[in-house]
Amino acid sequence: MRPHERGFTLIEVLIALAVFAVIIIGTIGVMGAVNAGGLTEGLSTGLVTGRVSKDVTAATTYLQALQEYIASQGSGGVTPGTYCAGTGCGALPPLPAGFPTPASQGLNQPYQLNWTNVVVVIEWWGWDGAGQYVATPGCTADCLLRVESTVGWQLKGATRTIRMQRFIP
Repeated sequence: MRPHERGFTLIEVLIALAVFAVIIIGTIGVMGAVNAGGLTEGLSTGLVTGRVSKDVTAATTYLQALQEYIASQGSGGVTPGTYCAGTGCGALPPLPAGFPTPASQGLNQPYQLNWTNVVVVIEWWGWDGAGQYVATPGCTADCLLRVESTVGWQLKGATRTIRMQRFIP
């Protein structure tokens, strides 16, 4: 550069860009760790609320897919009963017709839903003649299949659950 000209040389600009890139990459790495749930203990409520919203969205999307799958099987394609996958299931059978668990769909990663169990209750409901549908095992006329599915997951040491119900004609 000439002595009476003002400005930056190409070397100075490249060094500034390199320093800026190192700072940005470090910031992105920290935000990735925050989203993974490892640093949420000391963060503001806004970030934790964002994580809860993300988990609720993943859980409801999974349950909606499960409900749609059961509905696609039709009332004759599923057997009434209680099904379970994950912890605390005891002797209950696995999910109906081999529907995949959240783990097999990649939802148990630290940045996704840290699921613990899925419980599905399928039962026949029939018209009681008094103006409402009620649980009716072995129903044969005017019957609906009631499917109630619940998913549980852990966030910051607390167990959270979402429950969905659907009636299938």
